[in-house]
Amino acid sequence: MAPRLLLFAGAPPASSLDAQSCTITQIDDSFAEFLGLAPHGSTPEPPSDFAVWRSLPLRRQPLHTGFSQTHDISINLASQSDFFTTAEVSFKEDFQSFEGTNSEHVLSEFYDHSLAVHNSIPSSQLESFEDTTFDETSFVTVSSTGHQNTTIPVPSHLSDLEDIPPAPRILALNPQTVTLNIIVGIISIAQPRTVTTRWGRTLSLVEILVGDDTKSMFAVTFWLASENAAAAEISTLRRQDIVLMQNVALHVFKGKVYGQSLRKGMTKARWIWALFYEGALQA
Repeated sequence: MAPRLLLFAGAPPASSLDAQSCTITQIDDSFAEFLGLAPHGSTPEPPSDFAVWRSLPLRRQPLHTGFSQTHDISINLASQSDFFTTAEVSFKEDFQSFEGTNSEHVLSEFYDHSLAVHNSIPSSQLESFEDTTFDETSFVTVSSTGHQNTTIPVPSHLSDLEDIPPAPRILALNPQTVTLNIIVGIISIAQPRTVTTRWGRTLSLVEILVGDDTKSMFAVTFWLASENAAAAEISTLRRQDIVLMQNVALHVFKGKVYGQSLRKGMTKARWIWALFYEGALQA
């Protein structure tokens, strides 16, 4: 008997089939799921508004409450700072380190204090600077007298973070405001917080944590107006940038020192590479 040869040329055309010739009465559940059909004997589920897929980030995302400023750093690093930072307060929900008060009260008190000292320096004091010596470390003190100077040259003296005087010595220099110039690396930039003053002016509060070879976790608070050129300057900064900060004012809160910007854009924060490009600094 001659062998039979079967040729499988594909499925028959749809025109050659009718309902009687189709003997398939049930599709397996696996094929039904593949074809997008409801499995046999199952009850169709009502449509849901929730997404089927969820994207889970590998890193913990901060919860923006609109009150506290969140830094992308560990709580251990924040608690080791010798300076005052809002990061240390924000990490502790039941903050009891400062006079037994909670974290929200401490932050609110700090914002009021920071804005008060920011506005309390007369504009005449921001136009002239005199070099002085303090414990063999050169700082700049804001004086109420002097000639107006509209340009701020690159400083000839730079201070290390370890040279920042303790809180009692800064308080002893009142009403003068001690400022310094530093080259630091940015550790973290907090989420901006919008503050509306009692006069209806809207400001943005940004805290930048910086460090150098001598010390770290020094906080510099910037009060920025949307129309201020300094706001655009700060918005370009990123973590791990190396910057030159000029005329950073030193203030004290709860016995700890922190840095703060001066009014009228007197405090500058510029990339080091930009200064080399402009020829203001030399290697």
